[in-house]
Formats: sequence, C-alpha cells, structure tokens
Amino acid sequence: MTVTTIPDVMLQEEAPLVILKRNFHSLKKEVEQNISKKEFEYYNKLGSVNICPATPHFDEIKHKLDTRVPQVALIPVALCEVDRSYDREVNWSNIKAFIEKELGFNFDACGIIDVVYDRKRNKFIVVIGQHRVVMNICCLGFLSHIPAKITLLDQSLKTYEQITLEAKKHNTEANNTTAQKPHERGLSAYISGDKQVVKYVDFCISHGVGVKGAEHLYDENFTKVCDTAWAIGRAMNIDTPNCGIGLDLLREYLDGKRIDGKSIVAITQYLTYFNERLTKVARENAFTKEKFVHEVFNYSFNTCGNTTEDWLDGTSVFRGEATVIPVARLVKMTNQYCKAKKLNLGDGRKSNTKCKWINVKDEIWVEFLDKTKTHNLMRPMANNELGGM
Repeated sequence: MTVTTIPDVMLQEEAPLVILKRNFHSLKKEVEQNISKKEFEYYNKLGSVNICPATPHFDEIKHKLDTRVPQVALIPVALCEVDRSYDREVNWSNIKAFIEKELGFNFDACGIIDVVYDRKRNKFIVVIGQHRVVMNICCLGFLSHIPAKITLLDQSLKTYEQITLEAKKHNTEANNTTAQKPHERGLSAYISGDKQVVKYVDFCISHGVGVKGAEHLYDENFTKVCDTAWAIGRAMNIDTPNCGIGLDLLREYLDGKRIDGKSIVAITQYLTYFNERLTKVARENAFTKEKFVHEVFNYSFNTCGNTTEDWLDGTSVFRGEATVIPVARLVKMTNQYCKAKKLNLGDGRKSNTKCKWINVKDEIWVEFLDKTKTHNLMRPMANNELGGM
C-alpha cells in the first residue's frame, strides 16, 4: 500500500547561543506606573512601624567600595534599579498585602538588601530585595533610604560576566528565601549556570521550543513555549530521545503557543511505553518510528482538525500532571490513523473495525497503567477514552 508522507522535520541542531543583555528598570518608575496616587498617599501616611537602624550613609563609605569586599550603608531608593535579564517582575499584590499586614514599612523585617553599585551611571543594581525597595518607596517616599550591602560593579568584566555573577547570587539566595514561580526561579538558575536547568533549557531550545521566562535570551521567534525547565526535565527522565521527538510533534502540530508539563510528559510516555508497538507498525508499513508518529499527528491534528483543547479537554481537574487520559487519547488517535489508512499492524493483522493497534485488554496497555501507577479510580476513565471510537 502506498501512503503519502510528510517531510522529516526532526531537529538535530544544538541550542542557539544565549544573548545576555542588560535590561534595567527603575523601581521608582515602576512604583509610579503601578501604584495609584490614592494608594501612594495612603501608604505614605502609614510611614514606618519602627526606626531605621543606625547605619552610615552611602556618601560616608563611598570611598571604601570594592568589587569583592561589600560595605553596609543607607542608599537612596530613587537610584535603585533591577536587571530584568535575570530578576523577576514585581508582585504588586504581595506588595500591597504586606504593607496592609504590617501597617507600614518594617525596618526589622527588611533587614539588609544586596546591591551592586554602578559608579559610571550612579545607580544601584538591586540583586536581592527589590520588593523591599518598592515597599520602602511606597511608605516613605522617593527621597527615602534603605540599608544595603554594597559591592562595586567590576568594570573589568564583560557585561555577560557581570550578569552571570549577579544571577548566581540571586539564584543562590533570593530563590531559597522567597517563594517564586517556577519560570522565575528557572531564569536566574539558567543564567547562573545551574547544570540541570541549563541541560533542560538547552535541550528544549535545540528543538525550536522556548522556555517561559527565558525567551528574551535568544534571537529567536518561538512559536511554542514550554511552561518550565523542570517540565522538560521530568520528560527527559522518562526518555530523552523520545522527549525530543515529543517536542518536535508538539511544535509542529498543536495549536496555541503554550506547552504545559502535562503535554510534554504525556507525549513522552506515549512514545516510550508504546515504543515496541510503534516501531513494529512503522516498520511493517515502510516508515521509521519518527516518520510514523509524525503521520499520526498530521492526520489527527491537521486532517481531522483535532485541537490542543480537544486532546487535553477535562484534564485540568486532575491533580498535578496526571497524564493517563492524554496518553489514552494519543493511543486512540493512533488506532484511528491505522484504521483510516488500513495499515498492517506488525503482528499479522490489518487494522479494521475489529482489529485495533492497541485495545484496552492488551498487555502493553495494562503494563502502561501499572508502570505509571494509575489509580484504580482512573483506570475505567482511561479505558473508556481508549475504547470509544
């Protein structure tokens, strides 16, 4: 039988080079843009709940600044900036909630922030403590000061080296003391050179898929973006080559831009746990495994018009990354493709109404449910998904 195939689109390139550029944002301006005049006046009336500790002012220790040995002093908040190339956006709802809880700015809770002083620009790069600076501005005004540990920016270093040093400090300290979203933690971890995160992100990028929070580091226009590096890591731990094939399939055939953890883990499980059957039916019909699954996805999502929403419909109610339903639907799509094309199934049978590529009673399906520790309450749902045609 002759089957019209689509071209191979598997990517084999390495990840593109990271472009580290400064992306400074004035915290003073961000307060002006995100805090209303009424809110600002209210917070200013609250002021501080305690007294600022006795600390020298910046001008008193300015001559002592060093690139290695930090100095502690009060710095003007109006000169504070953050570098969004590695630091997260301000969480404004948390800012407002904390000020309301404390009824003002709390110097005891503030402690000492960590900054790098850029002498050429006369600016403080806040590495750790941007939210404390914002709360200080809100409650004490634009002329206020805040205690800081100050290191001099090393102008002998290249820009990417400066950014990497700051990101390492931010990743080590800020990410371990403040609750942050996965993509926010992943950004500074990646720039700072965290081996695991670098491995996951580079693998994802090499398949033409961006990683949320890190897209700006590449001169690429990603059509698909994965939620977190750790989602890729979980899929790679199942099977790295199949994770790569899965990324290619998600990039090429699914609509929408977002790839969540459930999607990449589910497609990797499908390619891994059913590898033997996929390989057999592919070989029997003159395909490679990769070519065959591309044909299945092309038929299901392009010819039949299935969407990402159709594939994942109803799965958001399941806790965490429960993937058995999306996997069941992928197996069902494979059954439908084999039936439509009347393919030989690799075991002497030809796909038809009675003979399916995989049935709910097949040993390989039961083994999949066992290996993924699918709960007994979920098994009938998965079997219904696979059995209904």
